[in-house]
Amino acid sequence: MFISVPTIIWFDSNLTNSIPSKISVDENLRTFTDISSCTSYIKSHSDEIIFLIVSDSFISEIMKEIHDLSNISMIFYFCISNKSYTDSATKFHSKLLTFDDEDDLIQRLWSEMETYFREQAKQSTKQANQCKERAKKFEQSCG
Repeated sequence: MFISVPTIIWFDSNLTNSIPSKISVDENLRTFTDISSCTSYIKSHSDEIIFLIVSDSFISEIMKEIHDLSNISMIFYFCISNKSYTDSATKFHSKLLTFDDEDDLIQRLWSEMETYFREQAKQSTKQANQCKERAKKFEQSCG
């Protein structure tokens, strides 16, 4: 099992706030200003785990396109006011988190990625232990 680094996608038609610069140290950050390009990328990279950040009025439109894709791990919706959280997006709540503060969003993003990596590490450790047990079956004593 290969542990892959999740891709962080930032979709904002304006890219006017500072979130991308705060997480740009991550080589797996992709930014999009066009909904079509963003959804095409997500759909064409079904083998990648994606954490999606959306920050504008396109939340309902993009959710309709991608909410049920298995490669979407979590969607972080950044809005100036939680009141702007649209009713049409609420039906996709199982993968959607809403934030009105950039730092809160980024903190939760890194926490979710930590959880992802810890789960992957558990799975890898389990597989390593299984291999160890299989190897023991073939141990031969010397002498």
